[in-house]
Amino acid sequence: MVHYMTDHGYSAQTARRDGPRTFTDQAFTGRVLLDGASFRGCTFQRAVLVYSGGAPPSLQNCTFQGVTFEFAGAAARSLAFLKAMSAPSSGFRDVFKASFPKLFGH
Repeated sequence: MVHYMTDHGYSAQTARRDGPRTFTDQAFTGRVLLDGASFRGCTFQRAVLVYSGGAPPSLQNCTFQGVTFEFAGAAARSLAFLKAMSAPSSGFRDVFKASFPKLFGH
């Protein structure tokens, strides 16, 4: 089970970590698991948005205030790999930049 905190002050549970989760016009604070979730018209205030490398989330017409990201599991390892490969000392910096033209604006 995965828990996320709502602005109502109680902990809500998802049925399964990888099951479909759709939220419409809800407000969130605290830690919010993004993997595989769909958020429509939601508000996130003082929230930590956690992405673990599962199915990408869908966020439509949401608002964010005082929000930060946290990457865990496979997502955190992937970011650590990309950071290491993009370092000038890696020898891969040019290859890395050429592999992600949209990210680097060319």
